[in-house]
Amino acid sequence: MVCCKFPDEIWEKSADNKFANMLLNQSRDSCARRAYFWLDEKLEKPLLEFDEVNLLLENGWNHHRFAMRAIPPAELATQLDVRGDLYGKSFDNLQDWRGEIYSQLEYADLAAWKRWLPLARCAQARQGSVARLAGRGKRQG
Repeated sequence: MVCCKFPDEIWEKSADNKFANMLLNQSRDSCARRAYFWLDEKLEKPLLEFDEVNLLLENGWNHHRFAMRAIPPAELATQLDVRGDLYGKSFDNLQDWRGEIYSQLEYADLAAWKRWLPLARCAQARQGSVARLAGRGKRQG
């Protein structure tokens, strides 16, 4: 299922951040209780399905907030919860961004996730939970 329709040029293969920057120009977008599929044919990764995806994006000038909850396959993890309150102009200059990102995941099999994500830092870990708040000098205004 698709929540919103994006211009075709967004999907062109390139190294730029067209799609991500286009999202910054949306004042508000939301999707509720959707199923999403991730298929990386270039890297030949297997299909990954997320159920009950709830997503909210809010943008105002250079202030961006998002919240996402999703249920990955049971053998990978429990419900994923990620939220952010960020300040930045463009994904082309991520070093200038400031804000906070919160994530919570009660259980994950990190070894199983390696099929889709590069988890070199987690090479020693096998299973566990995550509740983390990451921040970088929140800007005012």
